[in-house]
Amino acid sequence: MKITIDGILNSAKRINTERNLDRESKGKKNREVSADSIEIRNKLLSRLETIQKELKEIQSSLTRNQIINEGIKSLNEDLARGSENTDQILNEVRFDNKKVLHEFIGENITGEILATKEERVQSVIQDDISRLMKLQVEVENILASNLTDSRQVADIMNDIEGAFSKGDVGNLENIYRLRTDSVMRLIK
Repeated sequence: MKITIDGILNSAKRINTERNLDRESKGKKNREVSADSIEIRNKLLSRLETIQKELKEIQSSLTRNQIINEGIKSLNEDLARGSENTDQILNEVRFDNKKVLHEFIGENITGEILATKEERVQSVIQDDISRLMKLQVEVENILASNLTDSRQVADIMNDIEGAFSKGDVGNLENIYRLRTDSVMRLIK
């Protein structure tokens, strides 16, 4: 085996060329990964903004429906006592300065109508709770990704937990039974 200076220089040039190509390809990969990471982060931030809007809508709906539910309970009690305060209850139960109970129930109040309306409002409350649970799972997944500002995600989680602890929603298992099909969809 003959070793020459030209052979050593050519080998060194070849090795340097390969190193430069490796560095360039790694640099491109790093730039691609960085660009993908930024794109994913931007999508997550956009989704967090959407979640905040959805959360406000759900909180508003949940509060409104809980107020209606409490009003229906008051009407049922009043009906059992002879319907002396029906008009007063219908006029006093408000949300955003609107007579929501009157709008929801109408003029004719009977035990059957109240039972039907109570079922309906509890179903809507259950739907709001299910939507909150889905948002909570999604926000927890975003938090686990470590690609966003954890303070913003923590604020959203606090808002969701606050909605759950608000009023009757605090002990879901005591008030509303979770539908197994809804839970299965959330797990998937």
